[in-house]
Amino acid sequence: MRRTGEICTVWLATLMAICCSESVLGTDLLVAQVAPHSGPQGALASDYRAGARLYFDSVNARGGINGAAVVLKARDDGDDPAMTRRHATELIAQKPIAFIGVVGTANVASVLPLLEESETALLGPLVDAAGVDETRNRTVFHIRPNEQQEIEAIVSRLDSLGLRRIAVCHHDRPATAVIAQWTRSQRTRQALQVLNCAGDAAQVDGAVNSVIEAAAQAVVFVGRAQSAAVFIKTLRARGSFAMVVVPSSIDTKELMAILPTSAKRWLAVAEVFPNVDSDDGRSPGDLVVREFSKLRAGSRVPVPASNASLAGFVSAKILVEALRRSGEKPTAADVLRSLHALQQYDVGGMIFDFSRHDPASVTYTRLGVIGTRGAVLN
Repeated sequence: MRRTGEICTVWLATLMAICCSESVLGTDLLVAQVAPHSGPQGALASDYRAGARLYFDSVNARGGINGAAVVLKARDDGDDPAMTRRHATELIAQKPIAFIGVVGTANVASVLPLLEESETALLGPLVDAAGVDETRNRTVFHIRPNEQQEIEAIVSRLDSLGLRRIAVCHHDRPATAVIAQWTRSQRTRQALQVLNCAGDAAQVDGAVNSVIEAAAQAVVFVGRAQSAAVFIKTLRARGSFAMVVVPSSIDTKELMAILPTSAKRWLAVAEVFPNVDSDDGRSPGDLVVREFSKLRAGSRVPVPASNASLAGFVSAKILVEALRRSGEKPTAADVLRSLHALQQYDVGGMIFDFSRHDPASVTYTRLGVIGTRGAVLN
């Protein structure tokens, strides 16, 4: 009988512990990510998730947010916008305090009505510079600049290097009126041309001719890797060694794999996140990279060192700050308001200001030299 009583006591204590554990879980702060964790984009989304989880785990190890743990729940949408919306609908029923890291412009657009209706924020989606403007919404908080701001930042960096004759060459479409207006306003400071590189080889030849005639010292090429390679090969074949800067959306290893050896010189890429491979103590982004690297080194779970994992890490830091400003037991609407009120928040060299809900508040853009094998050197 005594043995039976002891077993019952242990069983009851275990049951109570489980109940208490479930009660604690009921106070968890749920963060949701719907992204393609399989397929061609799988590594991108998985790296982002790993970076975000790395920071959330570090916060939870220090007691969480007001005693509540931050829990990241991920769903695989297979890069299908319809599946993104379906998973997001199911997750919203679980009352997440925010979404992070949705991948792709169409996928983000598919969940905007859900985010609006539930007053739930989407922080740090993975879209290219053009997608920032295409998905602008009061519930979406981008952590990278839009296309115009990236071009402005690149030109400013080139100007700071003493390059005055700069051309902006847009392959995917003619330069937008906004970009053209901005570049015209800069003519008093530097000779800046806006070229249309869209179309066939004849138009590329025409753009190259304009670059050579203007004796351009640098060209900001806005387009994809394949079209950038065509432009660069044509430019180098004509004897011009103007520096060519490509946008952050281009995979530099893909670009260098296409180019012949003779064309792999004087090339740079816009970096809208600090280089995770560079921690020399001089770059303004070093602080966040150091923190990221330190937590990676102490993590029991391997975390890749990539731009995507750092983007997830930065998104997690911003979200945790918004949670801390949202009071006890915050709702999604509370977090949305806190993000809108976030001003000049420094995550470690990258400063974000969402109070105007304008991507212009994203201040980090640097130029990285592209090595012959595609590695970015600082």
